[in-house]
Amino acid sequence: MNARNPFIFDVWITWRDGAREHVQISRDGFFALDGARRRLIGFDLGTTGMARAFWDDNDLKVIEKELGYLESLGVRLIALDLFYVGKDRERALYTPVLDMLFEHKMFVFAALIGKGLPGFSLAGPRNSTMNFAIRLRGHGADTMGDWAHRWLDIVTSYRNVVALSIENELDVPPQGLSYSAENVAEYLRWLFGLVRCETRLPLTSKLTAETNVRLDVKKTVLSLVDFAAMDVYAYDLTALHEKLDRAIAFLTVSGHRQTGWWASELNGKTEPDPAIVWKMDASKLTAAYIDSAFEHGASVVVLFPMNCARQPDAAFFHADGMPSPALVSLSSYMRRLR
Repeated sequence: MNARNPFIFDVWITWRDGAREHVQISRDGFFALDGARRRLIGFDLGTTGMARAFWDDNDLKVIEKELGYLESLGVRLIALDLFYVGKDRERALYTPVLDMLFEHKMFVFAALIGKGLPGFSLAGPRNSTMNFAIRLRGHGADTMGDWAHRWLDIVTSYRNVVALSIENELDVPPQGLSYSAENVAEYLRWLFGLVRCETRLPLTSKLTAETNVRLDVKKTVLSLVDFAAMDVYAYDLTALHEKLDRAIAFLTVSGHRQTGWWASELNGKTEPDPAIVWKMDASKLTAAYIDSAFEHGASVVVLFPMNCARQPDAAFFHADGMPSPALVSLSSYMRRLR
């Protein structure tokens, strides 16, 4: 990409109703819509939190209702994990939700995630950890690279897909796995290279905002991405301010700007208790949380998740697609922001 070009994403989108829109993302991580610089609030679809699956007819009806509500608030960005669905099933299962997002004029921040799949380890002989074999019962032989090619073929055919997260929170290894920053660097260079052969979309790799977790992996990931993306959870506003202060300081020493990063997940969480594992708590998420992220330089804030069947208190919508009290309380704020 031409270094003189101030944008890492620059397209005209013609929506189904005939409206044309100029959508750009600058090198400093900010959107420009028809030339107007914007900070955006988005939502994560919560595909892993659906009652059944994001391609199920009943769940698609719920998503349709939710997207209609968000569109009425002026929301333009949806993040989603289009996870592994089995070999050669991607077109049939990814297309309905991607079509729906286009219908609602949503920009899409899509995630390609191998972490958690059988075969993912990173720590081992190079050839076995890069293009690892995916072995899921009933799905036949597959590899990470083959899936990534099929995934990209579908996802990048939609002009409203604006950025990709390649992997998710590699600074938190799956339980029972251990790998080095060098392992992560080799794997991401391979996967980023594969993606770059097929698209020039802006690339990131979501990290946690915890500065007491695998700083070596964080620095490695940050050295490869087009913009920083961090997942942020806090049990009160003071804790959020402190966490963001530390995270921004870490971005700075890692060679990144203090502005233009994306809060790729934001939500509240339960009070700290050493006896229990914390859980997300959307009732704590207020406009002040979002303001804090923006005040700390974020250009995009993604609220996570729209759906969470196993943790209903975490979600911004109820199982029937109606907005939760937490989301209703944010509605006037989001209308003002647009």
